[in-house]
Amino acid sequence: MENLEFLEVSDDEEECFYEVEAIVGMHITEDGERMYEIKWKGYSSSENTFEPERNLNCPELLKAFLEKVNASNKEEQQQ
Repeated sequence: MENLEFLEVSDDEEECFYEVEAIVGMHITEDGERMYEIKWKGYSSSENTFEPERNLNCPELLKAFLEKVNASNKEEQQQ
């Protein structure tokens, strides 16, 4: 259940919970904010969204993603 992400959809709709399947990418905005590309469980990759870190409630997935990015960056620097 730690991969559940709360997104407010609208006043007319009920509150919904979406499960993060994976963090598949990241970019940094002009303001320096990290935005993570999220693959939602039960949805196709075409429905991925970019979410700021403050919206994420999946610390293990975020940690694993950042470790993977850091390892990849170190590998690139050594080449």
